[in-house]
Amino acid sequence: MKRTETIVASSITGIGSTILATPMLKVLRSERPDAKIILLVRYRAARELLEGGKIADEIVTCDYALMKTSRARLAVIRRLRGARPDVFINAMPSNRLDKNLLAWLSGAPVRIGHRYPVRHIGNLGFLLNETVPIEIGLHDVDQNLQLLRPLEIDIERADRQPCVWPPPNAVQAANERLRSSGAGPLIGLHPGSSTEFGMAGKRWPPERFAALGKYLATRHGARILVFGGPEEAELKNRVAAGIGRAASVVDEPITTTAAIIGGLDAFVSNDSGLMHIAAASGTPTVGIFGPTDHRRTAPLGPKTAIVRAGVGCSPCWRIERLGEPFRCTRGRFECIDEISLSDVARQVEALALERVVQEDEIAEEIAASAGG
Repeated sequence: MKRTETIVASSITGIGSTILATPMLKVLRSERPDAKIILLVRYRAARELLEGGKIADEIVTCDYALMKTSRARLAVIRRLRGARPDVFINAMPSNRLDKNLLAWLSGAPVRIGHRYPVRHIGNLGFLLNETVPIEIGLHDVDQNLQLLRPLEIDIERADRQPCVWPPPNAVQAANERLRSSGAGPLIGLHPGSSTEFGMAGKRWPPERFAALGKYLATRHGARILVFGGPEEAELKNRVAAGIGRAASVVDEPITTTAAIIGGLDAFVSNDSGLMHIAAASGTPTVGIFGPTDHRRTAPLGPKTAIVRAGVGCSPCWRIERLGEPFRCTRGRFECIDEISLSDVARQVEALALERVVQEDEIAEEIAASAGG
């Protein structure tokens, strides 16, 4: 009897990038229904958000922070080799020595990944035997879909929508929080982001997030929820305090956080994992972009928009610099600092609040007529 094909897809990266790999994984699952698909992710949170989608038979957490010993690394390698993979796919971004080495050590005879324009040899890219050229300016969702071409899988009609699947208990907890949030549009703000490789430089100033929340509360009667991870507690509290009584801070597990975001009227964020969760959930999403490349990681969803300052040197953190720290040649990130409150507020209103404004105006007209 023919052995079941085993495919390992590796997305050992940030939660946002893993979410951008879900369209590729959905197509792979659809086109290889009988294959055993093993998905490697960096964070337990990513595993918890994707398990409900049934896009993989097994999701394995492989966190670099927990692999500080040779024993830990060997355990992962033994587990992979024991699965006897036929194919290993390195999802975007993967221009790193350890990711290419892991593909080779898995023992998979077919090892697929991108050929990056820089450091291909130094990062052991030659250990991959099926490479797909990176296309500058192409979104990461499409870069990942391209990885299926060596398997002769048709991607022309692929659904490009990223997805997350919070579990039912998280959705129930989220609904309780949403019901208790009061009347008015519910707007989420995420003033944080990853800080790896100097990526704190892509954060819009927290005082501007606070000013935005205060404006939306005053102008539209919005209730503001401020999001962020445990390491962003001080940042969240500072923004919420700047907004005032209309704001509250969300301190929930990632699955409940994702379900809450899915129930909002709009979400405003720096380029981050929570931004991609919002867009994947169908929530109207405004992404604020400075040094990172909006062509690669703009939010994808039914109602999304990005805000940029249009500084000539932006984006400076391009594919050609993957793995390098941010180094702003101008001394400060003008590309993020020059994005104004009105730039962002206009996008939020256009995406999500126009209907509310129109209804308010109609109500005022009716009230005026009744009074006359």
